[in-house]
Amino acid sequence: MTRHLIIIIFLLLYSGKLFSQINVESVTVTGNDYLTRTEIFNMMITARNSPLSMDQYLLDLKTIRDRYKSLGFLFMKFENDPLKISEDSSSAEIELIISEGKRIKVGEINITGNKSFSREKILSGFETKAGDVLNDAELNRDIVSLLKSYEKAGLPFAKIIVKDISVNKSGETDNLNIDILIDENTRITIDQIRIKGNETTKDYVIARELDLDEKNKIVDTESLLEIKENSTG
Repeated sequence: MTRHLIIIIFLLLYSGKLFSQINVESVTVTGNDYLTRTEIFNMMITARNSPLSMDQYLLDLKTIRDRYKSLGFLFMKFENDPLKISEDSSSAEIELIISEGKRIKVGEINITGNKSFSREKILSGFETKAGDVLNDAELNRDIVSLLKSYEKAGLPFAKIIVKDISVNKSGETDNLNIDILIDENTRITIDQIRIKGNETTKDYVIARELDLDEKNKIVDTESLLEIKENSTG
């Protein structure tokens, strides 16, 4: 067992040393159309006439893929293995042959479960629009903003999830369909008022000052904040 462990450690150390001795002789890019070679090179740390780091090389490939994805090229890929190591393991060539694929934009945004707000009302407040390239950060902001709208409408327990994001290839162009599921849950209303700790002031006076004297009043986020401010002020 100990002998096997020593061999494994030796191999790991040797492989790390081996890759550190490999010099990158060239880095080339072909097949790109939307992004220029300069833009791609600027995304890479791995460069010509530098030692090869496998971790950094793989991270560079991921960075390029992620950039293409953010621009709508969801099926971008590298043709073949870009890394070519010489027979004596002294040098390497990196040949990035890029297949960008089609640029896919947002097609339909389907919304189900909404009752308090119409689909048109919801989509009018979205940054994400049909015909745009999908931006994950924008879609997340749209969801957060919609949740706040539900809170203000007295539905603080509403839940919103992106149920599915799929590519629709039925038309002339490929589009991205987004399915959003909304669970509005129920409104919160004041059913009973209990006030403790008061000795000189009547309950109804305190309730009136806190704007709690109305039974079955719908409670939203703003009213809860007002109650907190009035009670501490």
